[in-house]
Amino acid sequence: MFTCTATSFAGKIDSRGRITIPAGIREGLGLDEGDQVILQVADSDRITKKVESRSQALDFLSKIERTVESFSYDGEILEVVLSE
Repeated sequence: MFTCTATSFAGKIDSRGRITIPAGIREGLGLDEGDQVILQVADSDRITKKVESRSQALDFLSKIERTVESFSYDGEILEVVLSE
């Protein structure tokens, strides 16, 4: 079940430009090893996730516990806007 109340965290970028996403946030967002992540500095009520199929996108949407205002899927990237 998608339950992530914290959508921000503090971290340090290492010498190779990498940053570690804490395990609790990865689990809450359903991120697995090898997933590509897009960092977006904007609206905190927006989720952007790379998914491999329409069924994976729908599965991810079904686990969101907040109201989904709108979403788009272009065959690769799922973008979800949540209501407040």
